[in-house]
Amino acid sequence: MIFSSVLKTRLEGYLKKVESAVGLAAAVVDGERNLLVKSEQFDDKWLFESRRYDVNFEDVACQGCGFQLASKPTTLKLDRERLKKLVALVKENIEFLIMQEQEAQGLAQEVLEKYEELNLLYDLISELSLLFDEEKICELTLKKAMRVLDVSSGVIFLENEKTKELELVFHADREDVQKLVHPQMLLEYAEKVTRDGKEILIDDAGRFPKSYFDNLKNKELSSLLAVPIHAHDKMTGTLVLIGKLGDDTFQSGDIKLAEAIAGYAGITIQSNRLVEQMRIAEALQHEMKLARNIQQSLLPRSLPQTEYFDVDAICEPAADVGGDYFSVNQLSDSLWEFVIADVSGHGIGAAMTMASLRSILRSESRLRGSVKQVVESANMLLAQDTEETGMYATLFLARFNAEDKTLTYCNAGHLVPLLWRNGRGEFERLDEGGLPVGMFAGEKFEQRTIDTAEDDLLVMFTDGVTEARDDSGSFFGEKRLQSVLRGSIHMSANEILNQLMKAVREFQHSELQRDDITVVVVKRK
Repeated sequence: MIFSSVLKTRLEGYLKKVESAVGLAAAVVDGERNLLVKSEQFDDKWLFESRRYDVNFEDVACQGCGFQLASKPTTLKLDRERLKKLVALVKENIEFLIMQEQEAQGLAQEVLEKYEELNLLYDLISELSLLFDEEKICELTLKKAMRVLDVSSGVIFLENEKTKELELVFHADREDVQKLVHPQMLLEYAEKVTRDGKEILIDDAGRFPKSYFDNLKNKELSSLLAVPIHAHDKMTGTLVLIGKLGDDTFQSGDIKLAEAIAGYAGITIQSNRLVEQMRIAEALQHEMKLARNIQQSLLPRSLPQTEYFDVDAICEPAADVGGDYFSVNQLSDSLWEFVIADVSGHGIGAAMTMASLRSILRSESRLRGSVKQVVESANMLLAQDTEETGMYATLFLARFNAEDKTLTYCNAGHLVPLLWRNGRGEFERLDEGGLPVGMFAGEKFEQRTIDTAEDDLLVMFTDGVTEARDDSGSFFGEKRLQSVLRGSIHMSANEILNQLMKAVREFQHSELQRDDITVVVVKRK
């Protein structure tokens, strides 16, 4: 095939869009790696020292061309997996552009006598590569199609990306010869084309319903040609042309030209949409990472070292942000507070609810004299905050009194923490309390005070631990948790935590984490 200036312009425009949107410098080279076209940041010397500069080469699938796509990321944001998917997507779009060019060149051989039409077609390709606004793309496409094919009216319908419904985007008439009264009435033809994936050609006036003629000012120009607008076998919309001037009959060459025009419009629209999706995804990932950093900053940066207990903790969200929370706070010289919570759901909503609960607990813990009062007040305030969202949180809050070595706690619907009684060699489950906070504003809660002894161990955790699954779908469970803890009772809080996390990860046989994991380990000295 001939590497035309039109193809070069289209490829260059597309590579620049990709580079600007996602930071991937790229070039198309021939079989001897001679440069054909490149993005702005792609350096020619990379081709001659590809190993040194870590340039990736992929064969471009096109009949008889022997082209390759050379690419190199210009940003550290692209990890290996995302880079691989992005390169595959760019290669696929380049192959489509080349295929379209090959079809155009083949079409040129068939319609060489239509010199003016061919020039208009190439003009369309060049002009489309410079447009980003879909309405302007449709306007240019329709007006060029009407001129090339010599028709009196036309309409373009595109699929709304959100609703998946076809919508009228642009309509034009040659008002000296034709006028569509209600262009929207052509929607039924457009829907059939996108549904069936093939053109509709009607030039027999007897096949149209009366309502169709009621829509035409000039009923003599009634022939209809509707072709799909698509890219990569994905239907994007429909180009509808009305009233072929001259003999009012569309020929096979007209259908090919209309399909070519619609194809160029389709790849332009789809490419722009994909680039926009990549840009949005990149921005969203940046925002999610920022949210994760903010959320992590709300967790304790360091844990206290005291003569009364040894403590360590971990919080690992399954997504970029999660709904788990913990804290270890000193309320006075002899009073310490331990908190663990798990907000319902995942993602941004859960993280925002967690932040709200944290703020409430920090305030109420300094205002309320007892554990019970703190939980009841937090429940009421959180219920007010989440009335519209319906979100709630399980919460375990305990206070350790260093003077009498007692632990007072309230469990608001949280997974039952385990207290290892070293003297008795058994676990005690701390389940006194009530419902999760945020469900019912007026809910009452109970608290319980228990004695503790040297080397007693308190382990608080969220369901990401006990509900971790292996390949068969079995849960890690509380029994396995107790077994791991029994085997590490003699260790420090940090060592116990490490043993537990190791056991959970080995049980899952995977790096995939289905739920947020938070664990707090407190060992009496």
